[in-house]
Amino acid sequence: MREMLPKGWVQCSIGDVVGIQNGYAFKSKDFTTEGVPLVKQTNLIGDTVNLSKCQYLDKRFLKDKSNFIINKDEILIGMSGSLGKVAIYKYKSPALQNQRTGKLVFYSDSLLSQSLFLHYFTNISYILEKSGKGCGVQNISATEIENLEFILPPLNEQKRIVAKLNAIIPRIDSLKTRLDKIPTLIKRFRQSVLTAAVTGKLTEKWRADHQEIDSLDDSLSILPKKLNDSYLNVFEESQYSDLPATWIHAPLVNVGRIQGGGTPSKSNDSFWEGNIPWISPKDMKVDKISRGRDFISEEAVKNSSTKLIPKNSILFVVRGMILMHTFPVALTQNEVTINQDMKGITPINQTNPEYLFLVLKKMQNKVLSYIKEATHGTLRLEMPLIQTIAVPLPPLEEQKEIVRQVDNLFALADKLETHFQNAKARVDKLSQSVLAKAFRGELVPQDPNDEPAEKLLERIMAQKAKMEKALKGAKKKGDVKKQKPGAGNEKKENSPCTQ
Repeated sequence: MREMLPKGWVQCSIGDVVGIQNGYAFKSKDFTTEGVPLVKQTNLIGDTVNLSKCQYLDKRFLKDKSNFIINKDEILIGMSGSLGKVAIYKYKSPALQNQRTGKLVFYSDSLLSQSLFLHYFTNISYILEKSGKGCGVQNISATEIENLEFILPPLNEQKRIVAKLNAIIPRIDSLKTRLDKIPTLIKRFRQSVLTAAVTGKLTEKWRADHQEIDSLDDSLSILPKKLNDSYLNVFEESQYSDLPATWIHAPLVNVGRIQGGGTPSKSNDSFWEGNIPWISPKDMKVDKISRGRDFISEEAVKNSSTKLIPKNSILFVVRGMILMHTFPVALTQNEVTINQDMKGITPINQTNPEYLFLVLKKMQNKVLSYIKEATHGTLRLEMPLIQTIAVPLPPLEEQKEIVRQVDNLFALADKLETHFQNAKARVDKLSQSVLAKAFRGELVPQDPNDEPAEKLLERIMAQKAKMEKALKGAKKKGDVKKQKPGAGNEKKENSPCTQ
C-alpha cells in the first residue's frame, strides 16, 4: 500500500476502474483498398489516431467483429513494440481494432473522466515499456496493464485535475512544436553555409582584401582524353554558374588520386587480427573517421585487393542501397583500408583535403542523381562518371580560408544544437513533472467536501460486475459473442516470442 495518499484518494488497480480490450488479428487476405479503416499501432501518432496511411476491411466486419469497433473519442493504447503509446480516435466514422492495439473500456461514462486516463497512461508510459516481454518486439498483455497500480482521485478532483492539465499541457506541446522546428533550421543553415562556401560567396570580402592571389593553373580543368567522349556532358552539367574569376572547375580525377578497396579472405583468421582500420559503408556515419568496426593485419594488406588509404583522404560509398537517399562522405584522420563498395581520394595538385571534403559533402544531391542500378538490384556509382564530376576549385589559400570560416560557422551550429537538446530535455521533463504532480495530488487543491474516491470505486466495481453478469447471461443464451471487458486475443498476445 502506498503511503500518504492524498485525502479522499484510494489505491486500486487499473483493471478495477477500466478494462483493456485487445484487438483482433485480422488476416491480410481480408484487407481491401477501401471500406472500414483498421487501426494499428502505427496509426497512433502523438495523442491522436492518424488514418492517412492505413489498411481497410470490408464493411461486413462491422457486424462480424462488432466487439472490435472503435467509435469517436475512444482511447487506444499500444501493446506491442512502442509500448504505452496513447491516442484518442477523433473520426466520426467507426474503425476496427487490430491485434495488440488496446482499447480502454469504461464501465460507466458518468463515474470517472476519460481524459484523466489519457494523461495517466502518458505519465506511466515508462512503466509500460519496462513491463514488456518478448523476443525482439516487446509485448504487454491486457491483463498485465490492468494489474498495474492506479490511485483513484475523487470524481470532482478528477475534473479539476483534467481542467488544469488541459490548460497546461497544450502550452507545453506548443513549445515542443516550436522547438522541433529548430533541427530543420540548423540543417538548412549548414546547407546554406556549404553552398556559399563552394560558390565563392562565403569569401567575397576575403578575395577583395587579397587581390594578389593568383588563380590556379587552367590545365587542371581539362578532362583526361579517356573520359572526354562519354562523360563531357556530366562535367559540364555539374558545374556551378558564375564562379569567381580566380576559380576553375576541375574534374574530380584531376584533384586527387582515387583508390578502391577490397575484402581480405574471411577464412584466414590472421588477416583479421591486426590493428589497421578496415572501413565499410556501415562505418560511414561520421564526418571525420579514424576507425571502423573491423581491423586487419599488414599481411591482409599485402595479400588482398585492399590498399592503404593515407591520412587526410576522403572516403565515399560507391555501391549499396544507402545510395538510395544518402552519399556518405568522410575525411580520414589516419591511415585506413576500405572494402570494395567504397573509394578513397587523396588530394593532389593544390587541393586542400578539408575543402575537397566540403565540396563532396555539398554535392550529395548531384551525385545521387547519377546513381544506377546494378544487374543484381543494388545501387552503384560508375567510376568514370564520379571521376568526371566538376569540382569548384579556388586558389589554395582561399580554400584554407573557406575551411576556417566553415569551421567557425559549423561550431556555432553545434552550439545551437546543444542548446536545443538541453531545452528539449527540460521541456520533456516539465511535461512529465506536471503529470507526476497531478497523480500525486499536488497539482490542484483538495476539497474536503468532495465525495471520497472509495465511494466512487464501489459504484464502478458494482457497474463492472453488472456488465460482466449481463455478458455471461447473454453468452448462455447465445445472443452475443463478446468477451468480457478487458479481454482480447490474450493467448496469442502473451506468447513471449510473439513478433
